[in-house]
Amino acid sequence: MLRSAKSLFGYNLHESDSLLGTVYDLYFDDKRRNVRHVVAELGNIFRKRKVLIAGNLLGMVDPVTHMLFIHQSGEELGHDPSSDADKPVHQQFQDQAKEYYQWVAHWTPFSGAPIPKWEFVFTGDSHLRSVRHLLGYTLKAHGETVGEVEDFLVDTDQWILPHFLVRRAPALGGKVAAFPIDHIQDYDWENRTLTLSCDKTLIADAPEYIA
Repeated sequence: MLRSAKSLFGYNLHESDSLLGTVYDLYFDDKRRNVRHVVAELGNIFRKRKVLIAGNLLGMVDPVTHMLFIHQSGEELGHDPSSDADKPVHQQFQDQAKEYYQWVAHWTPFSGAPIPKWEFVFTGDSHLRSVRHLLGYTLKAHGETVGEVEDFLVDTDQWILPHFLVRRAPALGGKVAAFPIDHIQDYDWENRTLTLSCDKTLIADAPEYIA
């Protein structure tokens, strides 16, 4: 069944008769479209930490009780890797940018040498994306802004992301429409922009999505 990815944020993680934490984010593979990890938030308001739950451990979703059932015990969940163990692309970029600018602040040139230029290098999976981070990204089609990312739709039977939701630009009516995720041609994490393979007319003429 297709569900809003945003709506899953805050769901309680449930195993047998135990509540184990809450859903903070979904990490997905932008080529295979599968949910690679759920980012789970554990602990209380005084001490929280985030861990990764593998996509193959995800079970049924109960929208009435806001529960996501997982095939993992609380003890096993406590030993899951930190959310830093498999970083999505934007986080790899942010970490490197932070290190670079901290280094520049302490740069001491020798013989008038210029500050070396920074070039981003993937330190992890180049296809891993965060749903939470992509929300609000600007969408461009053939160089024109056509809207922004409103949400993603998750098939919770297979845990894949077949569609994403577009909040169309005011000039195109401003309403939400659903499109296959395959229409996303390029992810620009630096400028928070997604480039689409379709044209503006397709975006403008698509029927409104009603949840």
